[in-house]
Amino acid sequence: MHTSYVQNGKWRRMVLTAALLAWFTPGATQTFAAAVGGNDTNINMPVAACTTLNAQNVIVPAGAVLYCAVTGSADVQNPGSAGLSTYLFNLTLDNVACLPLDGGKERTVQFLNLAFANPPLSVPDVRIKEVSSTGFFRLGPGAHTLRWTARPLPGSPATAVLDRSMSVVCDNIPLPPTPIPLP
Repeated sequence: MHTSYVQNGKWRRMVLTAALLAWFTPGATQTFAAAVGGNDTNINMPVAACTTLNAQNVIVPAGAVLYCAVTGSADVQNPGSAGLSTYLFNLTLDNVACLPLDGGKERTVQFLNLAFANPPLSVPDVRIKEVSSTGFFRLGPGAHTLRWTARPLPGSPATAVLDRSMSVVCDNIPLPPTPIPLP
């Protein structure tokens, strides 16, 4: 580099100008841009059947692919009934809200309220339980909906989710594949 550019600071202006031109060129930033989104609330949500707790829409332009990491989290209230109550939480993409079943993103919460007959005694599981899941999704071109869902297993009573959140981060550059460890 010529020393007069370094000494009088012109090189800084040249670098800044080049960076600004690259940034404002139409479409230049879109190929490198990440997308982030999500939502959270503490409004109680009843869960008597398949229920969408949170959702995030993602639009992928034609010819593009996005790789998204999603996290869902919730606090679940004990419904208070005697016996075992089981609830399933899942992250899903573009399908019936609570499917697929028993996938790698599905989590289970159970409450066990014990009742004894002699002497009459009830031992409730009075805790609020926290549940979280993470998932990875590959999104092709088009409009997509990522969901954080909950449902009771058959025979379990309705419950309430006391607060919930979902975070989504998408990028167009995936990490290299890593094998899943086997037992």
